[in-house]
Amino acid sequence: MVRTTIQHLTPLPKYQHEKPFKVMLDVSSLGYPQSNHELTDAVLDVADAQPTRGQWSMEANGFQFLSSPSRLKDSDFDAEDTVRQQYYEEIVSAVQMLYPPGSEVIVLGHKRRKSRDTPLPTSAHLIPVPYAHVDHTPAGSFPRCRELFIDRPDLEGRPFQLITLWRVTKGPNVDWPLAVCDFQTINVDRDLDEGDVVHRHHVGEHGLLYHHPDHRWYYLDGQSVEDLIIFRHCDSRGYLSPFSPHASFNRSQGMVGVTGRESIEVMVACFLEDQGSAE
Repeated sequence: MVRTTIQHLTPLPKYQHEKPFKVMLDVSSLGYPQSNHELTDAVLDVADAQPTRGQWSMEANGFQFLSSPSRLKDSDFDAEDTVRQQYYEEIVSAVQMLYPPGSEVIVLGHKRRKSRDTPLPTSAHLIPVPYAHVDHTPAGSFPRCRELFIDRPDLEGRPFQLITLWRVTKGPNVDWPLAVCDFQTINVDRDLDEGDVVHRHHVGEHGLLYHHPDHRWYYLDGQSVEDLIIFRHCDSRGYLSPFSPHASFNRSQGMVGVTGRESIEVMVACFLEDQGSAE
């Protein structure tokens, strides 16, 4: 068990009449704010899920852990073409084991993250995100897939879910690990607020979490490169399926000689066979 802090949306009166938002473009020259988010550090415990890793599932908790070695090693993950041509195939195979026959799994993209203590070869390498969030809400799932629907109009109307498969590419890792929140400890109406994410050509929607002492958080201590953390963001039909708010936290503060975190996350859309499918 680690006592740490994770940032949460502050429960301010303004959010009763003003929707949270963040703008993914530089609008400072126009005099507009980039965001109206006000975040507060919540002191909480994050439990090591290694001893109980087999008991968690997306269907109950919104996340699960999977041992899934990759053919790619270390710096291979910095090569965009290699990731797209080889790693995506591995990801699709892993997801297909979790969904029933008749489902179609499509990779939407990936992000490479490195902590500030790791040399950043290019600006494309993002840093860990320290606040509790869900990347996409049910309403936000449709703009996320808008380009896919242009290429694959046959998929429109099929229910789908967005999930992420997350791994470290150097391990065992103790620097800025990923923490996931157990859906069973969340009250969606009480704890989750929906926020606009403004892009150049569309507006998406993500979820921001208010802190509550009922929440239970978990991480993999010393996560290895073979470990996948898999978590659901949303179901296009609404808040029907468990999902997992998540955030990175500063596990290595005060430690000496810690290797900076390097990770890769891949988001996929899982299109279900018919409207009656729950998974």
